[in-house]
Amino acid sequence: MYAIAFLVRGFGWVQSRDKYGRTIGEVFLNGESVNEWMVKGGHA
Repeated sequence: MYAIAFLVRGFGWVQSRDKYGRTIGEVFLNGESVNEWMVKGGHA
């Protein structure tokens, strides 16, 4: 549940991009897009 709370609370921050153009979320999810991870997790 921590991951869900983190994504909800930090959504705006997750959407920000680093200097390589990747979202912070993608970096944490080993390069996968947040949307793909959400679909696989059953949250979208």
